[in-house]
Amino acid sequence: MVTSDLDRRWHKLGFGLRLSCHYHQERRRFFVRWDNMTMLASLLLSSGAAVALNMDACAKNRVALWLTFIVAALQGLSLVIGFGRKAATHADYCRRFVDIEKKWRATHPTFDHCVALENEQRELEKEEPIPMPYLTTRTQIDLMRRDGYPKAEWPKLHWAKRLLAQYLPEMG
Repeated sequence: MVTSDLDRRWHKLGFGLRLSCHYHQERRRFFVRWDNMTMLASLLLSSGAAVALNMDACAKNRVALWLTFIVAALQGLSLVIGFGRKAATHADYCRRFVDIEKKWRATHPTFDHCVALENEQRELEKEEPIPMPYLTTRTQIDLMRRDGYPKAEWPKLHWAKRLLAQYLPEMG
């Protein structure tokens, strides 16, 4: 049981570091999944366009035209949003939070160590992109579930917000 103010701060710091890492892992997985889906769709559609172009029929050329248009749109979307770049960015943030967490685990809980690690955490948080609040809540629930917190202590999150957490900004 956490009792003193230092114990509470130390526990909160450790939980916050793990939460931040879990959040960035979720974002990385999201962007990797989108990157893989756009690459797969581009490969399949461009192959279909190549087949349609080789079939010497006017209607098939229209199919090829539409398929190549969709491929171009998907590749443009991937380039503009930068799924791969964003995945790498979130992987880097996760790694950096894990580095701070390693220091937290290796350090004896004193007030000075707690303040130093909190400051290091805050410096890293300054560089982070704007967080997705529903995803933060979803990752908090996941982490609390893993840690064995009673369900009554978990934050509430509507199923639709949980499902769309990667897409929704805060909506009241």
